[in-house]
Amino acid sequence: YYGFDNVDLCTGHGDDIGGDYRRWLAGRFDDPDSLIGPLNALPHQGPAAPQTWRTRVPEDSWSTAWIRDRTMDFLERQADADQPFFAQVSFPDPHHPFTVPEPWFDAYAPDEMVLPESFGKAANPVLDFMRQALDQGTVDRTKQRPFSVTEAEARRILAVTCGMIGYIDTVIGQILEQLRALGLERDTVVIFTSDHGDFMGDYGVMLKFQLHNRGVTRVPFLIHDPRNPGNGARRDDLAGALDIAPTLLGLAGLAPANGMQGRDLFDASTPAPESWLIEEEMQTPMMGLPELPRLRTLVTADWRMTVRGGGQFHELYNLADDPQEITNLWNSSGHAHVRSALTEKLLQRMIELQERSPLPTRLA
Repeated sequence: YYGFDNVDLCTGHGDDIGGDYRRWLAGRFDDPDSLIGPLNALPHQGPAAPQTWRTRVPEDSWSTAWIRDRTMDFLERQADADQPFFAQVSFPDPHHPFTVPEPWFDAYAPDEMVLPESFGKAANPVLDFMRQALDQGTVDRTKQRPFSVTEAEARRILAVTCGMIGYIDTVIGQILEQLRALGLERDTVVIFTSDHGDFMGDYGVMLKFQLHNRGVTRVPFLIHDPRNPGNGARRDDLAGALDIAPTLLGLAGLAPANGMQGRDLFDASTPAPESWLIEEEMQTPMMGLPELPRLRTLVTADWRMTVRGGGQFHELYNLADDPQEITNLWNSSGHAHVRSALTEKLLQRMIELQERSPLPTRLA
């Protein structure tokens, strides 16, 4: 948390949140531990699902409400400060475990949830392992690693996740209204994004790791600059988290530090990349594979290729023809030329992103 003048911290997810929030919760309730976790959960109707419960924590004491209040307090202080400010407002939700207070837990009906088109489709060693574990009842679905679900379980999780998102949408609206009420909206840039996605039923799986499909790697990225509102314009060029810092610095009229990667998304002199690199390094084997998960993925406008270390299976998908990423073309002889070209692009992109800071001290 270097670089921030003030931090109000939430750690964890679900209703078991630590940090400053937990100390605040302990000041509101004599025994906050009696409110959290599945053993203290309130009963609910409808299908059950792994890591899903109706929390006993009240709505006004949930982390989402606490973050809203801390943010509004911060904005109140900035209104009279007459100084530039940066605020990172980060919500633990939506995330597993899947829980949220009423009225949000039951705000969406599970039987109205639409499952992804890829549910139960596609085959690879990871998916095969998870499906077999579900069928045989050998899977531990309490940990932070992907697991297969039934259709009923998926619909329950989707409904609760929509409740989490609905609560956050409401709170963000309240924060933006506060921005307007304080007269700060005229010169405040607002960015909305997330750190990652979630399978959310893709292939019949929940959580993340090991599969770099678009449900996991694509996130919302909205920017509103009151000086150039854009009228809701949409862009389809490749961008990612690396671009956030240089874009913010550009909006503030500042140059990025030497070695900072990414590009200013509003700098027309910096062209969009033709491909995007995604890297994953895990510390323990999982999902039936003996090797540590070490993945390198290249995404272009039309293709996604994932290469794994240790001789594990690899992936190649035509995103234009197969947006659900179901048919793996890695071993297709008719696509060997595509695989070869993308492999070269992957190597070039990895070289391009190698650290080159600080500047060399010897030039000759």
